[in-house]
Amino acid sequence: MICVSMNLSIIGLRYRWQQLIGGMVLALGCIACLLLLSQRHDFQGSCVPPRDVDALGPRIYDNHQTINVSRGSVVTVQLVTGASEVWPWGTPRSSDETVLRPVPLCFDPTNVSSLPVQLTPFKAVAPGKALITADAVNSDAERAFVLQVTVNP
Repeated sequence: MICVSMNLSIIGLRYRWQQLIGGMVLALGCIACLLLLSQRHDFQGSCVPPRDVDALGPRIYDNHQTINVSRGSVVTVQLVTGASEVWPWGTPRSSDETVLRPVPLCFDPTNVSSLPVQLTPFKAVAPGKALITADAVNSDAERAFVLQVTVNP
């Protein structure tokens, strides 16, 4: 009887240690997430105001183009679709974020629209070439958005 009692208390201690270690790992994970979320972005605060996208660089509506911009410019991709159509694109992305880095668009309640429009800004951060692509949701390669950007020094 004493052996069984000691075994149960040892099992209980192991379970408590597992709970303590699990709690410590969870706390460290929460701290790491808070530190990542609190980092400042390096573009004029943390986002591009929607009203300033045209003043900061070109806004591209058309697919399959090539443009040249200078370092520091903001290239904004504007994707639209008809009001009765299903949204055909995924989120635009850069092929090389060391050349062309995505920058968040600031929320502006006075600029909210019921039209199906998406603005996605990218900052030209270094000389080079990068592609901005947005895949077609239905995997239609002809419908996918492609823009080649050359960033000059």
